[in-house]
Amino acid sequence: MKVYVTGASGFIGRHVVARLLERGHSVVAFTRDPSKLPADPRIEVRQVDLLKLDQILPAMKGCEAGIHTAGLGPSHSEAAMQSINVQGTRNLVATCRQARITRVVVLSSAAVLEAGDTPYRRCKIGQEAAVRSYAPAFTLLRPTAVIGPWAESDDLRRLVERLRGGGTFWIPGGGRIKVQPVDVDDVADAAVSALDRPETVGKCYVVAGPEPGIAYREWIDRARKLLGTSGSCGGVSLLPMRVASIFAGVVGLAGPIKAQIKYYSTDHVYPLAETHAALGFEPRGYDAMLARAFGTSN
Repeated sequence: MKVYVTGASGFIGRHVVARLLERGHSVVAFTRDPSKLPADPRIEVRQVDLLKLDQILPAMKGCEAGIHTAGLGPSHSEAAMQSINVQGTRNLVATCRQARITRVVVLSSAAVLEAGDTPYRRCKIGQEAAVRSYAPAFTLLRPTAVIGPWAESDDLRRLVERLRGGGTFWIPGGGRIKVQPVDVDDVADAAVSALDRPETVGKCYVVAGPEPGIAYREWIDRARKLLGTSGSCGGVSLLPMRVASIFAGVVGLAGPIKAQIKYYSTDHVYPLAETHAALGFEPRGYDAMLARAFGTSN
């Protein structure tokens, strides 16, 4: 099958491209900056800006299906996320209809399942609404925090820089909450498996690390040890944030603070039985995942 991949030069997109090639698919890589992709005769690279409708339709020529990985993470402004994550997806969906492409896998986020009103969650909900406007053709995947070789990810590079700075890594609430990060190659496997399984059309699946998750503080401690850096984790009481939310509420700015309180006081763990049954999904364990992300090979 000839498959386009949006965001092909990104952290997840590069791994999706590799997995598609391993499974014998032809790949058309959509990227705004072709120079970020290594030269590979097996990959057809097409320069595409998803905010420019006139670029998308010609790029889809000859494609039978697609995997949509392009998007911005929560470290970006809401305006930027609305533009890329929501409007970009609307444009892609509209063009798929024109091109009569009837099989696309879209990477959303498990953030849509969380309580708390954050800009990132709002944008991912908006993205999914755009997808559902053409639901018969799409499968939605909702990854948790995606980790892999830290040198490949801007977010992980920032974390590594912080940990290498030493000192105390302060975590609101002490980091006792459970989280369920997932390896980037497991996300790529899930995306390609969904593409190959027509019975997943119109459905949503969480893609996460093994249940019941790992304490947030523990995975930060393990990352530091693997990096060989000094320092420790420290807990910050949520009480000051709760007080701040009361005062912020007076001027209508309590939402972001309340969302942070909710995040650091609630486990972020999701059942995977449905994902396993539909995709044959078996995430790698946290030992292997963290060693790959933060080990000496990086």
